Amino acid sequence: MESRGEYGGQWQLVVGIGLNLEQPAFGGRTSLRAAGLPVPRAEDLAVGLLSRILPTLPLVTADPGPWLDGWRQRDYYRGREVRVQGPEQIWEGRAAGIEADGALCLETAAGLERINGGDVSLREAQWTG
Repeated sequence: MESRGEYGGQWQLVVGIGLNLEQPAFGGRTSLRAAGLPVPRAEDLAVGLLSRILPTLPLVTADPGPWLDGWRQRDYYRGREVRVQGPEQIWEGRAAGIEADGALCLETAAGLERINGGDVSLREAQWTG
């Protein structure tokens, strides 16, 4: 998930979902097929997800509180060592939660950082704080 915006201007949110449908399990990852689950056509899955997600976007915009609470409860990265690749910088540290504005809090050797955009990876983290 990534957000971008200008102070007092437009705000954009990009949400990505990675779901392995067919590939065999490897490196701690799995797929629907490897888990013995039915594998839908990718197109059908995309239509189904979008038909559930898109109608909720106006609700999230009007009152993000309940949505943020749910996001925080499911924050898989919290407490884990992560590497964040930003557009101009790389951070490594321990994920420390999500702020009300969607920023990732990261405990680093330099202190607590607020990160507003980047790609988070568990596999590459080398930081031990």
